[in-house]
Amino acid sequence: ARPFENLGIVILPLAMLTILSAWLLPGTPVSSRPVTTSQTIHIVVSLLAYSFLFLAALQSLLLLVQEWHLRRHQPGGFIRALPAMETMEDLMFLMIGSGFTLLTMTLISGVFFSEAVFGKPFKFTHHTVLSSAAWVVFGVLLLGHWKFGWRGRTAIRLTLAGFALLILAYFGSKFVFEVLKQA
Repeated sequence: ARPFENLGIVILPLAMLTILSAWLLPGTPVSSRPVTTSQTIHIVVSLLAYSFLFLAALQSLLLLVQEWHLRRHQPGGFIRALPAMETMEDLMFLMIGSGFTLLTMTLISGVFFSEAVFGKPFKFTHHTVLSSAAWVVFGVLLLGHWKFGWRGRTAIRLTLAGFALLILAYFGSKFVFEVLKQA
């Protein structure tokens, strides 16, 4: 349970900011049409996938900082409170595996149930392409870890690259739908 306690250093402030921003900032829902059960399932599974992969990205950043301090023989501050790097990597790969599984379910539901989930047939959009590219990056990372023992900087870079693609997929979609479609 100890590795999860250390994630609280980062997650709790982010959770508080999210709750405060939702409470303080005015806004309206993006969609005013009713949400179906299949849409709800798709959204919940995709949020869980993004959450696990976000935590994996945070974990990889902690690993990067931890490695940086250890290479310079300066493991001070909160670095001393972190578990061993191997434990941190194991936790990161557990989160990536969980997120990858959920992202797979999200992509499948998006492709095969697009009409039921979104009310329109499946199309290749930047959201689909970037999400699929992230899926490939995480899949290659998991395969490389399993087959070739990839760890360390390779795992950190691929984790951050995959998550960056997911962020681009999500915010790129929001930007297109909310800004460009309004213009």
